[in-house]
Amino acid sequence: MVGALLVFAAFVSFQNVFTKTREQAELAALKSVVREAQALLAISGADRWDTQAGLDAVTGALEDWLPTQALSVGVVADDSDLVVTESDTWPDITELTFTRSNNTLLMVVALDAGACVVTAPPHSGTVQGGCVTNLDAIGESSPSEAVTNQQIPGINNTTAQPGQPAPTTTTAEPEPELVVWAQTTAGANHSCGVTTAGDAYCWGYNGSGQLGNGNSTRQTTPVKVLGNHSYESISAGNNHTCAVSIDGDAYCWGAGANGRLGNGNTIDQNAPVKVAGNHSFVSIAAGANHSCGVTTAGDAYCWGYNGYGQLGNRNTTAQNAPVKVAGNHNFRTVTAGLGHTCGITTAGDAYCWGSGTSGQLGNGNITNQNAPVKVAGNHNFRTVTAGLGHTCGITTAGDAYCWGSGTSGQLGNGNITNQNAPVKVLDGHSYESISAGGNHSCALTTDGDAYCWGYNYDGQLGNGTTANQTTPVKVVEP
Repeated sequence: MVGALLVFAAFVSFQNVFTKTREQAELAALKSVVREAQALLAISGADRWDTQAGLDAVTGALEDWLPTQALSVGVVADDSDLVVTESDTWPDITELTFTRSNNTLLMVVALDAGACVVTAPPHSGTVQGGCVTNLDAIGESSPSEAVTNQQIPGINNTTAQPGQPAPTTTTAEPEPELVVWAQTTAGANHSCGVTTAGDAYCWGYNGSGQLGNGNSTRQTTPVKVLGNHSYESISAGNNHTCAVSIDGDAYCWGAGANGRLGNGNTIDQNAPVKVAGNHSFVSIAAGANHSCGVTTAGDAYCWGYNGYGQLGNRNTTAQNAPVKVAGNHNFRTVTAGLGHTCGITTAGDAYCWGSGTSGQLGNGNITNQNAPVKVAGNHNFRTVTAGLGHTCGITTAGDAYCWGSGTSGQLGNGNITNQNAPVKVLDGHSYESISAGGNHSCALTTDGDAYCWGYNYDGQLGNGTTANQTTPVKVVEP
């Protein structure tokens, strides 16, 4: 565990809280805070709080949602607690602590008049109020055992004060269940996402059943994917979707032509079907007409259409079940485009296979390849993404490189010429992530800024114009 106490200045403003008394306003505001903290706990994951990355994720997110008045906020790594003290906004609050006890999120509020505890079991969407007399009792007993009905003015007070009518006891309406997205993915005409609870939802076009909800009706809002599987990641392709469960099983649904669902046939499926082979997957990628995944052993498998050799098994025959990618490389991740596939090994080397007619394989020529070929340049890649006819990647140094079709400026190197080997994106930014689309590319810098380049007829670069751009332009902030 990280033993250091990380303290940083944050700002809190409990605005838009309209209740009759100040104390009630405080409690309502605190309930809002605990729901936000609950979301943060779900995003960061309790098992990752003992790492620097986990702490950074929590503290960074706290800064985003605690915007205005002065509070000091600390993250206590050893106890996995969040502590807020010295409230100028709410002087009656002397300390606010978030902690976990028996997988329950507790928020202890120390007031001048006494101490209150607010509890929020993960994913329950409910918040309860009460008071405790002994803060040390928290963690030694369940929340229900720790909470008592002491009367603090304005909170849990149902006794009439002298000269005042008895207040009415009310039951709070249950809070709606909080849905926090862990990942989203965009296909040709549909989108999907996985929540922190492991549920998969999809929305958009559904003509082939790619939403996985048991029918083929278009949906303008998210609908839950059938099957009650708990998912780790998801990928939307052209007209199909694939996902990996927390157990390592791969499931696909939607268009089944060419065997892209990997279940042994070519029939469309409007609900998830398990990918054949009993492989244990850690990641998956749905391309236009094929799919690929990486197993826990580092092997890459692909299935579906193979006209360009994008399955990487040294032939061009379609496969309706996973076939191992040739070469015995130890892959960390794969990405599937229109007619080509790329992957990154655990050593940081990038390999591509399939259609190479625009140079999208990055190996120095424009020949199709039915087995992996190493991307030229000896770059150490952290991530790679395959688009329609081009590919982009980010190195461990944060530099962005692209290769392949450049006819609309989607390579970001200042011209519109195809490139059969990686060329550096011209801007000097340090990038965190990148995505290659049809004929444009977008990336996120380590500072959190979004940049796009390439084809812009429909305004997809987000810079307020419809002119193509051959170098990155900053996406306008909403």
